[in-house]
Amino acid sequence: MQQQLDARSQEQEPAAPEKAAYAPPETDIEKKVAALWADAVRLDRVGIDDHFLEIGGQSLQAVLLLSHVQEMFGVEVQFKDFLDAPTVRKLSEHIEAALRAGAGGVRDDAEAAEEGVI
Repeated sequence: MQQQLDARSQEQEPAAPEKAAYAPPETDIEKKVAALWADAVRLDRVGIDDHFLEIGGQSLQAVLLLSHVQEMFGVEVQFKDFLDAPTVRKLSEHIEAALRAGAGGVRDDAEAAEEGVI
């Protein structure tokens, strides 16, 4: 009887969503985007596969983040595009594609710091 109750309770408990394993940023763009995200959500580190909203990011923070992305990379990312690319990896790919298409340039850390971007 106890085994039946245990089996039923296990069936009814929803499984906790699995958190993606930490994957560190590798490219220069990924490192800069991850740093912006970590600052926005006040975390020590952000992996390239962490979902912005799932790690505590909110829509207003996302709008500010996109403003910093535009200042740092010279690339405008629409909010709807950000929602389609809510990880550092996907946003970095979006930025890289825009840069290849000639939509801006990457600023170095010193230049960005002078302007208060980082």
